[in-house]
Amino acid sequence: MLAAGVVLAASGALADTTVLVNVNVIPMSTDTVLFQQTVIIVDGKISEVGHVDAISIPKNAALIDGTERFLGSSRHSFRRERNHYYSGNAGQGRAFGAA
Repeated sequence: MLAAGVVLAASGALADTTVLVNVNVIPMSTDTVLFQQTVIIVDGKISEVGHVDAISIPKNAALIDGTERFLGSSRHSFRRERNHYYSGNAGQGRAFGAA
């Protein structure tokens, strides 16, 4: 669904499990936005994506608030950079970090 090269520099130290909470996900497979998603990343790879009300957050996970931010991939034509965690409007937001 998404490339897993997300940089998580905002969390300080990289944990084994990191969770982006309430992030808007732009999947590579469709031209849509999945709003209010929880993305669980284990050992640097996305392991689970779902609506914030449907996903349980693992204990001891590093949490990143994704409110009003977008998670997407360079396979979308609106960005040329590699994978980014966006702040603001899709395609216009400032990259939170780059892989």
